[in-house]
Amino acid sequence: GNNIEFIMEKSLELDGSIQELSHDVLDVGESPEKASFTSAALTTNKTSATKGAFSSYLKGSQSPQRGKSDDPVRKLWGDLDNASTAIDLKVKQVINQNEKDYLNAYRDHMYSVQKEIKSLKGIVREEKKKSKRDQKLTKLEVERDWFRSEAIRLDKIGKDNIRQIDRLKVKAEALDE
Repeated sequence: GNNIEFIMEKSLELDGSIQELSHDVLDVGESPEKASFTSAALTTNKTSATKGAFSSYLKGSQSPQRGKSDDPVRKLWGDLDNASTAIDLKVKQVINQNEKDYLNAYRDHMYSVQKEIKSLKGIVREEKKKSKRDQKLTKLEVERDWFRSEAIRLDKIGKDNIRQIDRLKVKAEALDE
């Protein structure tokens, strides 16, 4: 928040300085071609292009005030250059901080995703175990039911055989008497 406000403030200062600078340059009495080139170079959004265009203009200028340090154009140019450098540094700092924040957030998110995947894999493993256990249990229940029905059938046959033996014993005793 604070960095963005600073950048916006400096940007507005730069816009004002560019306007003042372009008016000062146009007031010097340049030819219309050179003045329009200078004005276009000063109003561009690309800082390096502006610096290069203005520097080449200053180098090519034959103004008698070129060597004076109190030249308002040069002073404004220095202020503009310092402000653009400060903005570049602040923007780089903000970008670096945002990049670090993004990477940390991404790392945290990926860690939580990995944790969730591991948890879900554990759940799937448990469900597979339950499924196998249920299948085995179902198979054992089927076998139990078969053995139970077989035991009941054999018990019935055994009881029938015992009854038949008892009947045969009674007949044998009746014959023996």
